[in-house]
Amino acid sequence: MDENQVYNQSNSQENITDNKNGKKKKEKKYIADTKVPVVNVVVTAIVLAVLIALSAFAVAVFSATPYEVKNGQVDVYELSSKVYTKLVISAMPEKITGNDNGTPVDFYVEVNDDYNYEVNEPIEQYRVYYYNENDEKVPLYKGTYYGRNGEAQYPLLGFFIKSMDNLKVYKKVAIAVLVVVCAAMLALLIYLTVLIVKIVKDKKFYKQYREK
Repeated sequence: MDENQVYNQSNSQENITDNKNGKKKKEKKYIADTKVPVVNVVVTAIVLAVLIALSAFAVAVFSATPYEVKNGQVDVYELSSKVYTKLVISAMPEKITGNDNGTPVDFYVEVNDDYNYEVNEPIEQYRVYYYNENDEKVPLYKGTYYGRNGEAQYPLLGFFIKSMDNLKVYKKVAIAVLVVVCAAMLALLIYLTVLIVKIVKDKKFYKQYREK
C-alpha cells in the first residue's frame, strides 16, 4: 500500500457511500500532510478577525469623547469616522423645537457629508437645519439660529445636552460587548493554538513516516 494511502486512510472515509440514501458525503479538504480540515482554520481565522474589528469599534465607542458641555458652552471634538458621528446623532432626539418671537421652529440634525477636517471646525461635523415657510431646508452655520430680532439660539447645544443620557447607555453596552467579545476571542485563540499544534505534529509524523 502506498504511504499516502496509509496516512490519509481516515480522511478518505468522507467518500464512503451513505447506505441510507446512496449518496456520497462531501469530501473535506485537509491541510497538506495533516488531518486538520482547511475549513476549521479558515472559519476560525475569519471569526477572530471580525471579533477583533468589533472589539476595536467597542473600544472606540467607549473611549470617544464627541463633546463636552461646560458652563453652557460646548466643546466639540473631531471623531475619526462618520460611523461614530452617526452613532452620536442616533443618541440625539429627532427634533428640538425653538421659539422665534412666538413662532415655533423645529430643528433637526444630521451628519455633514461635506465636512472636511482640514478646512472645517469639529462642530461642523453636525449639520443642524430647519424648514422655512416655503418648506425649504435651511442649514445653520455651526448650529446657530438667529431669530427675527437678531437673537441667537443654539439648537445644537440642545441636541448635545439631550443626548447625554443615551450616550451613557451606549458606553455601558459597549463595555458589555467588549467583555463578551474578549472572552470569545480568548476561546478562539486557544482553539486556533490547538489547531496549529496539531498541524505541526501531523506534519512531523508524516515526515518521519516518509523517511522510514
